[in-house]
Amino acid sequence: MSRSISVNENGANFVLDFPDSTPDNFADGVSQLLIGWPTSKVVFHTLTQPASKADPQEQRQCALRLTVPTPVLLELAQQIVGALAHNNQSLTEAASKYSDNFTQALPVA
Repeated sequence: MSRSISVNENGANFVLDFPDSTPDNFADGVSQLLIGWPTSKVVFHTLTQPASKADPQEQRQCALRLTVPTPVLLELAQQIVGALAHNNQSLTEAASKYSDNFTQALPVA
């Protein structure tokens, strides 16, 4: 079912529609960042084969190639850094709790 959200804060005033067909892509990391003008590209990848002693070269597959206006990429970077700073304490606590739970679940050798 499609949905919409309304935003009216910090100088932003818009309605954002999410059609049912909106893709949700997962990526393990960023393989390339090509900064240019007026647009930039970010290439996200999934890991298809991790590196090993036998084969030290990992294998990746492009999951998403994103092309955006360079000012939008800068705005995204600023929003990410701001959100991480704002949520620093809760993120640190969640990561610590996850790590503790994982460590406790490990079998004793």
